[in-house]
Amino acid sequence: MGRLAVFLALLCLVFSTVKADDMLDCRHISEQDACHQTTVNGKHCSWCYFKTNPRSTWCTNPDESVNNEWIACEEPTLEATLAKPEAEPEVHADVAKCFGIKDADTCRNNTENGVQCLWCQSKAVKSNCVNPDQAKRLPPAVFVCDAPAKIEVEVAKCFDIKDADTCRNNTENGAQCLWCQSKAVKSNCVNPDQAKRLPPAVFVCDAPAKVETEVTKCFGITDADTCRSSTENGAQCSWCQSKAVKSNCVNPEQAKRLPPAVFVCDAPAKLEVEVAKCFDIKDADTCRNNTENGAQCLWCQSKAVKSNCVNPDQAKRLPPAVFVCDAPAKVETEVTKCFDITDADTCHNSTENGAQCWWCRSNAVKSTCVNPDQAKRLPPPLFVCDDPKVESNPVDKCFSINDVNTCRNSTESGAQCVWCQSKAVPSHCVNPDQAKRLPPAVFVCDATSESMPEMPEHAAVNYCSHSLDAVECVSTGCSWCEVGENQNACVKRSDSKFYSICKSHN
Repeated sequence: MGRLAVFLALLCLVFSTVKADDMLDCRHISEQDACHQTTVNGKHCSWCYFKTNPRSTWCTNPDESVNNEWIACEEPTLEATLAKPEAEPEVHADVAKCFGIKDADTCRNNTENGVQCLWCQSKAVKSNCVNPDQAKRLPPAVFVCDAPAKIEVEVAKCFDIKDADTCRNNTENGAQCLWCQSKAVKSNCVNPDQAKRLPPAVFVCDAPAKVETEVTKCFGITDADTCRSSTENGAQCSWCQSKAVKSNCVNPEQAKRLPPAVFVCDAPAKLEVEVAKCFDIKDADTCRNNTENGAQCLWCQSKAVKSNCVNPDQAKRLPPAVFVCDAPAKVETEVTKCFDITDADTCHNSTENGAQCWWCRSNAVKSTCVNPDQAKRLPPPLFVCDDPKVESNPVDKCFSINDVNTCRNSTESGAQCVWCQSKAVPSHCVNPDQAKRLPPAVFVCDATSESMPEMPEHAAVNYCSHSLDAVECVSTGCSWCEVGENQNACVKRSDSKFYSICKSHN
């Protein structure tokens, strides 16, 4: 099946060079005699066949005839014209000898037209025996071919080795075999040229030098202390930590190729265990009182995942939506004072670096005390934060109300409290400014005086019910009205005149 696919591909390649307006009489002829007796522009048509399958024949225009390792076209001579179609052309078995060989040893001990056959191995598809020209056209990502020289069975010795120790103690054509390790696919023993073509994201290969078992010493170490106390070719081993996959001990060159979003590696210098000191610290106080290479350790807090102690460079790579890190300066415990506060009153009466702490309330998750910069990054659908200019809590009167009726009958700083209903998260009572910041896709808020033209005072608070759907609203004798863009509310029928679109009956 594979050979048939190759034949069809070559046939398409041969025909792809032919223009549509050149496809004249020759291509329509199916008999050899008729082919040779036909002329196009004064030239005889050519009768062609596959060398590996002489009975697969066709007639082609004289300008399209080719002769290569796959196809032969007969010259339109008188002898050829008189030949019988059944007669097979004089094809020497040696012409396609390489491609017809099925095993590696026979392939490497044969030649084609005086050139050594090459065995091309593959773990994805069937291995093949080909000549050097054919080998050049095989994709190196799929096939590992013998070198086109004086080849003996020894040529593919590296690739045939199955274990790391035997691989590192052998050579191929005078070059050290290299062991390429992988945790995604099967590890392989290859020669230096083959190793260069393997993707570094998948394989970690021995260095192509005077290779001993010691070459991959770093990669074989499984604990951090031993890793940091070891060297490879005179270079300090690096311990690359990860919370997503298994941590690894690698040499400096390998460490450079690991993705920084997944691994936190030791700095490629004269490394001691102290190098990763920040990352090893487990509590905030110890973290903030330590340094790493002269830089203050930073405590990065998170309520979604485990908090971490990192150095300033590592802190820059952590996502701000998940971690709240100490400022990379002269850091003391006071730096995260706001975040450490757990009650609203203390938060409102505290500052951080001269800025007022904000108390950010939430009915979905735990309320938090943060500094102004941190408050700006909190999502408004979950948190309602103090205004940064306010140092006390009277402005949060609406937000402290938990029932709809009390909310609609209360005011805050002279403004009517607004009840914002939601089926996704708990409903909230907020002031008009806070209501504007809630996403309409999540909350359906009462209409404020700003959105109701000339509405009497009682209309803003006296809703028919707190129904969340039109069916319930209308069934109780109320009107379901559009009170804003993509916002609906249930109101008294007497108040429906204030809205342009209402539904009062089924």
